[in-house]
Amino acid sequence: MKYWILLLMSLASSSIFASPLPDFPFVTVTGTSSAKVQPNVAKISFNLTTFDAESEVASNHLQDVTTSVLEVFEHYKIASDDIVAYEITKNIRRERDKNYNSLAILGYDFSRNFTVTIKSLNDYPKIVNALRKIDNLHNLNTEFDATNRSEVEVTLIAQAAENAKNKAQQMASGLGVELGEVFAFNDTGSFNSFFATFGLENSPGHATLSAPMEYRGKGGNESDIFIPQSIEVSKTINVVYRINSFIKWQQD
Repeated sequence: MKYWILLLMSLASSSIFASPLPDFPFVTVTGTSSAKVQPNVAKISFNLTTFDAESEVASNHLQDVTTSVLEVFEHYKIASDDIVAYEITKNIRRERDKNYNSLAILGYDFSRNFTVTIKSLNDYPKIVNALRKIDNLHNLNTEFDATNRSEVEVTLIAQAAENAKNKAQQMASGLGVELGEVFAFNDTGSFNSFFATFGLENSPGHATLSAPMEYRGKGGNESDIFIPQSIEVSKTINVVYRINSFIKWQQD
């Protein structure tokens, strides 16, 4: 009798105060799947930065460095559509006292960010080696990927959904309840912030390198440049299922 009173009080309070949770029994499950694929493209990103006491000198120097970078890309026949050069930024560099107050102007910093897609990994070590030799180029970074990623992800989504369904069925069977229909899922986030967002997501956000690495250098300064033999693409899907047992009790 006490149980029914508490249950009715709970139902009444839920009609007065909005709740982010469903007003029926449910189970949440997470399904995962992953696959290793061979990378065939690389995206290189880097920064160019120059400094001088005079703006014109620093600006001209940045243009010279940019020309050196573009000559590397032209030599290896990188299409202009695969090169992204971002807006040039200019900052003033000042002296500072012991309290970090700005004093006289020392000079001017000019910088520009680049990203370039390398579609032939055979050229990748040579391109990286050439870029590393250019002064005023820093923060050189590479992300590897596969052009068939989207096809792989379609398969992984189905596998992750099946994995989530199997988990939900096992939990329902173990608890002696009947699993109902899918209540919710979507393509972002997780249940870390419950019901704020949930669903399908990349995990991790970018492809991660997986050992072993394959040597692609041909000697000289390219000897420390490696390419992953595979990258891991994974999917995670979070699903909310109704529990039918409670629904039937409400209808009775």
